[in-house]
Amino acid sequence: MIQRIQSLYLLAVFLLSVTLFFVPLYSYETTGISSLTHDLHLANCTSSTYYLILNSMVGLLTLIIIVLYKNRTLQVRLTNINMLITCVFIGAIFYFADHSGTGNVSTVHYKYGIYFPLVQLVFMFLAMRAIRKDEALVRSSERLR
Repeated sequence: MIQRIQSLYLLAVFLLSVTLFFVPLYSYETTGISSLTHDLHLANCTSSTYYLILNSMVGLLTLIIIVLYKNRTLQVRLTNINMLITCVFIGAIFYFADHSGTGNVSTVHYKYGIYFPLVQLVFMFLAMRAIRKDEALVRSSERLR
């Protein structure tokens, strides 16, 4: 199960999902009307319920995909769904980062945690390719019998 390369890719996705709870995604600085007051707010996955739900869904679905190593067609389908959830998560991050101001002038500064979902997408794509290659190998060996 874990010795397959797709399981290692999916394990990396899970570890990135867990790490995403502890790293900052972005920070935004709001400037008051008098431009003398500056508030710096740091946002991570636990700062919004949307981030928390989407990141948890990605992590849990990845663990389910790893456990379903005997059913490769279902693994491919669930990996596609997981990639869709990750894309929605990326979109939600950027949407809420742009709309995070409180009506005042705010500046968004993206942190290194913003790249983790993009790396997750790459690992999920590589896992999906390896699962499909595995399935093609099994089908070709069944034809030989």
